[in-house]
Amino acid sequence: MVAFLCAMTGNALVLPAITGLIAAASWGLGCLMFDRVFRRSGPSERTPSAAGLNLFKNSLATTCFVIAALVMGSTYPSAGDFWPLLWSGVLGFAIGDSLYFAAFPLAGVQVTAMIGNLTPPIAGLIAWIFLGESYRAETFLWMAVILAGVSLVILDPRKRQSQLTTDRKPRQLLWGLLFALGAAVCQGGAIVIAHSSFEGVDLIPGTVVRLCGGLVAALVIAVFVSLLGGAKSSAGLAETIRPFLNVTLMRALLVPTFFATLVSLPFHSATVQTASGHLSALLLSTSPLFILPFGFKFGVRQGPVSVLGTLVGFGGVAGLIWAG
Repeated sequence: MVAFLCAMTGNALVLPAITGLIAAASWGLGCLMFDRVFRRSGPSERTPSAAGLNLFKNSLATTCFVIAALVMGSTYPSAGDFWPLLWSGVLGFAIGDSLYFAAFPLAGVQVTAMIGNLTPPIAGLIAWIFLGESYRAETFLWMAVILAGVSLVILDPRKRQSQLTTDRKPRQLLWGLLFALGAAVCQGGAIVIAHSSFEGVDLIPGTVVRLCGGLVAALVIAVFVSLLGGAKSSAGLAETIRPFLNVTLMRALLVPTFFATLVSLPFHSATVQTASGHLSALLLSTSPLFILPFGFKFGVRQGPVSVLGTLVGFGGVAGLIWAG
């Protein structure tokens, strides 16, 4: 099918473009659903911790993909590819996603996703510094355009007023921006590492290896975050495992987890496998393009500056793809 699509169009980027956009759309939809769970109120519907949510997501995804690999009789990658894939899962699925979810209640889903547009230039810089990839001058120009778009979304007066008139304080917003930026750095690094090891590796087993790294590291992060609570560590640990024990919360998380992982991950891995690390990051960072229209269905309203910033940011992404 891959060869057929490429032969019919004469463009080798058709498949990664399609898979990347599907992965970004399903991730964006899942994130909006996760955000709705975070915004629930009431003592009987306490929101899950970011570490607990990520642990639940990775546990369910790993279980499903391991079953799929066993049913399909897949061959796992050799040691030379195994460890880089494992570490890319630790960096992306554990650290990156935990920071991403932590930014949700602090900065909002649209701002968090828009800062994810920094992933392409970050991935490009990582590949440039550590892998020796070279880029034309236009590439750095389009990176600046992406930064301008991100700045417009963050500085939207309507968004800031909305954030300051709710439970979000300026300090919380700052932490949310820092968490989102950290997530973009981790995701950029994870994509570059994964692409360098995914060539010649079957899609499902390669994804399983990444997920195993993400699951183990997510468990370590969850325990560590709980221990930071000191005397309240037992309560923190209880909150971390609550998605596994509370049937109501589990049911609320199943549908967004389905879209953000079970639907998104196969296309995510296919994009990383078939496109360069830089281009993969570009395609997978388009989730805000889908979060913006999807958000209207979830009651998320954006000011005109945010809309303009999103368009500018995606103009930069398109320019980066054009610049190669």
